[in-house]
Amino acid sequence: MNDDPNTTQTPGGPEDDGAPQGEEARQEYDPELMQLPRRRRRRRHPLIAVAVLGLSLFMMWFLREDLLFFFQPRKPVDVGQVAQALEQGKLRHNTYITLHGAPDRKNALILEGRSAGFDSFFRLLQGRDRVFVQRHRELRNTEEEISARHTGRLMRFDSLPYDDALRRYFAANMTVAHDIKLEEVRRGRASGDRATVTDEKGARVTLGPDSLLWINVAFPDEWLVQFRKTAYPKADAAAAKMAEAGLPFARDPERSRLFWRFVARAEPDQVPLLMARFKDRSLHAGVVRRQLSYSARWNQVKVEGQTLEIHAADPTFPTRFAARGEPPRLEPVEEHPVKVPASAVLYITTSSPFQIGDDALVLLTGVKPGDRWYYLALYIVLLGFVIINVVSLVLRLRERRASAQSR
Repeated sequence: MNDDPNTTQTPGGPEDDGAPQGEEARQEYDPELMQLPRRRRRRRHPLIAVAVLGLSLFMMWFLREDLLFFFQPRKPVDVGQVAQALEQGKLRHNTYITLHGAPDRKNALILEGRSAGFDSFFRLLQGRDRVFVQRHRELRNTEEEISARHTGRLMRFDSLPYDDALRRYFAANMTVAHDIKLEEVRRGRASGDRATVTDEKGARVTLGPDSLLWINVAFPDEWLVQFRKTAYPKADAAAAKMAEAGLPFARDPERSRLFWRFVARAEPDQVPLLMARFKDRSLHAGVVRRQLSYSARWNQVKVEGQTLEIHAADPTFPTRFAARGEPPRLEPVEEHPVKVPASAVLYITTSSPFQIGDDALVLLTGVKPGDRWYYLALYIVLLGFVIINVVSLVLRLRERRASAQSR
């Protein structure tokens, strides 16, 4: 420190830094300004962290099956034939398998791929209407034959993003046939014009008044005798041979390109003689049961005792015959209602829209566990978001607790 009174100190020197000193300093700063709160660094609201955390967790839950499939064994498990695999419970969701089964080519669909190419979509015939296959193809029209061996990722049908559209398509364009026994028709008709019946496979079918039934019958006394046209150029020659059998007969209204056909009426004791006569190969003829088909609505059929009655006046019904005259000849007759003995009923069939059940599965062929590695990368990113936002929320909570304790 310089004690010489004549020495002047230069402002800004070591003894004077240019700042106000003493009373002057106290007058320089406004006390009210000193009490203003310090400006804090802007921080995002905790609700934003909560929202990001929630969205990340939701996406991780949404992608969890893709991540699990990524870690599946790279070699598919061969579960064998589809029918046995279903019976043994080998078909499990989100697994990599090889499955064997014949494709239903008749009802196959062509789906346009999201990025490129097309997909064939079909059910497996022995899959109890529960197992479908989606197979990728490059072109809409292709000569590639679909094999009975399918390898890929097995998923629940409802996991497809377009499952509802497929269900609607199959329900509108595909039907399932149901064979119903006569006794089930009797029980159902006792319930009225709307009833639920059980088919021979155990499936339940709801029938309304206009539901169609297809009824196939073979009357025990009606037989068809067929003569080859190559051996009998004229129908009269075949008819002459038919007359030698001594049975009432008539020309069959259903024409054939290869045969002259005759309906013969034979009682049970006459059938063996009819069969024996036309076994002679020199006659170039054969005997078969005459089968007739009827279609009727549910409210047009009735079961009385051991007889099925069809109360429908349909001009397309097959012709029935009655024996008249002497010697007796068969003549066409109109029969209303049509009465069919129970022993003559071969089958009664109805149909219902094809419904894809809640337990249906679809095999996405060509999809392998290691192909979609980007799901693993995305999962890691989402996990990072979760960790960062959890740490942020924990630190914020600690700060608030510390602030509350200091007050």
